[in-house]
Amino acid sequence: MEKFEREKIYDDGLDVFGMECQYDQCVEEMAELMVAISKVKRQQNFGEYENDNSIKENFLEELADVFICVEGLAYFVGEEEFNSKVEEKMQKFARTIEKCRKK
Repeated sequence: MEKFEREKIYDDGLDVFGMECQYDQCVEEMAELMVAISKVKRQQNFGEYENDNSIKENFLEELADVFICVEGLAYFVGEEEFNSKVEEKMQKFARTIEKCRKK
């Protein structure tokens, strides 16, 4: 799906459900992703959920849900402003990586 098509859906969602619902949905999806990440870690590190392929599938589903929510919120607040903040944060992250490498 093209970005302009997703933006139309975000506009429709805002029109139908309102902004507060968009915030609430994002919070819910992030909580679900947190649980999915915990299960992936337990599977990888402690052998829980052995041979349970649904753990990865659930992680991917929740990651996609959070991506959709974040992309929608970025669209609503203004992508130029958002992208500028992402650039700033990525530069900070790169500096942090470099500092850690020097230790």
